Amino acid sequence: MRTLVVEDSSSMRSLLTELLSERDYEVTAVESAEEALRAHHKESFDLMLVDWTLPGISGLDLCRLVRSRPGGDDVVILVITGRNRPEDLNAVLDAGASDYLAKPIDPDILRTRLLVAERAVSDAKLRRETQSQRRRAEQAFRTLIESLPDSVLVYQGGSVVYSNPELLRYLGANDVDELLDQPWLNYVHVDDRE
Repeated sequence: MRTLVVEDSSSMRSLLTELLSERDYEVTAVESAEEALRAHHKESFDLMLVDWTLPGISGLDLCRLVRSRPGGDDVVILVITGRNRPEDLNAVLDAGASDYLAKPIDPDILRTRLLVAERAVSDAKLRRETQSQRRRAEQAFRTLIESLPDSVLVYQGGSVVYSNPELLRYLGANDVDELLDQPWLNYVHVDDRE
């Protein structure tokens, strides 16, 4: 799993890198949010472990920036913090973090949090693949419908929402926009409307 550690303390960065590498994670470690954004922009990460207190952009602001970008919701973000008041934890989650880990880091708790993160990464990958398959299926279906020699009209709520090119030709319409939002009964002969 591609993992980014964002921690300004070199000893903590080394510890986290070591613990993650033991789990066969592909780890990149940086010391600032700015470096993290550059690395993530270059090739996105599945998991980020982010210290709240960083020089420059804070860890919480980094969460917000990652979440605001395309695909940002697919990244699992674990914020590491020495703060443990309820309002601090709410701030972490409000910033878009998936989870948090309190300092000092207990390796057993980290492993548990990583199991949760692995499941979330797996779910995100499955969701992306499902969406991609759905888009391909929809495109294949659209190609099929548009190449049919028969007229096809789709309506919802009593109005036209789609027409294939053959129906446009049959009705003498130049563009599907002429049909959209029209009552579909307008295209049924008066004698056949019942």
